[in-house]
This record gives sequence, C-alpha cells and structure tokens, in this order.
Amino acid sequence: MSLSPRTALQVTSSITVDGRTQLALAGVIDETCDLGFLRTLVGQVVLQAREVRRLTSFGVRRWRDAVRAMPPTCLVEMTEASPAFADHIRLVAGFLGPIRLRSFFAVATCERCEASTSLLVDLERYRESKRLPTKACTCGGALECADPQPYFDILLRAAGANRPTPG
Repeated sequence: MSLSPRTALQVTSSITVDGRTQLALAGVIDETCDLGFLRTLVGQVVLQAREVRRLTSFGVRRWRDAVRAMPPTCLVEMTEASPAFADHIRLVAGFLGPIRLRSFFAVATCERCEASTSLLVDLERYRESKRLPTKACTCGGALECADPQPYFDILLRAAGANRPTPG
C-alpha cells in the first residue's frame, strides 16, 4: 500500500491466524493519528510496523499514553519495526510499554560504495548468535550495521517487555 509521507497512522490490514490478531500499521504517528484501537485490543496481537514512516514529538507522547492504556490481559508483540520506530524505542524510555519487540529494521551501509538499505534484525536470532545480519552489496562489498552494541543492547531490553510470553 502506498501512503503519502504525511498520512496519519492507519491499520492497513487486520487478519487472525492461529488465534492471533495481526495488524499492519502504516503512516505517521503525530497529533492527528487515532490510537484508540490500542485500548480495544484483546487476546494475542502482533503489530507489524514496517510502514511507520515517521513519529513527531506529539506522536511519541500520544503513542506512550496509548500503550499505557492497553488492556492488561492483552499480550502484544511488535514485528518489523521501521528504522524510525526503532530509533524511538532506543531513545524514549518506556516507549513500547508492555509491547514485546520481536524484530526491527536497522540501517546497514556498505563501506566500499556508501550504499545503504534496511536489514531485518530478528531479536531471538540475535540473542542466540550475537551476530547482526549482513547482505552482499551490488558493488561486491558488504552491507553492515555500524556500531551495533549500545543500540542493540537497548533494543534487546525492549524485547523483554513487562508481560510474560504466552505458553
């Protein structure tokens, strides 16, 4: 789905698979977005945030308030957090609230030609291997995430959220 760079956050798809509701989010989290859907979540929910393009300071405050108001019986995970979303997870204390982070996109750069792209970091794989994903660049170099340690330690803490994993 192609949204304008200024489109307020929207739920672009909602499906239920194996008893889990999966919501795809897209757009900008700002003062105009409606985050009321977070207060109505039930059961197990996966938020896919690949298409969240930008967050404003007003949007960050609204997001934090909304996740704090989520029902305590709901178990929420986030996958594919966009680089913009991941930056706020890293910088803003309590940004995810009780949401458990599973994966996010990190910016990777090729030292040889300075090309850049986003690579998906699966936090469970990262915990096990302590290796970040890499990808071959078209110039023959490697696309790699720079200076990962402080950034990923914070994101790993965010992955442990306040609620237990169902099971």
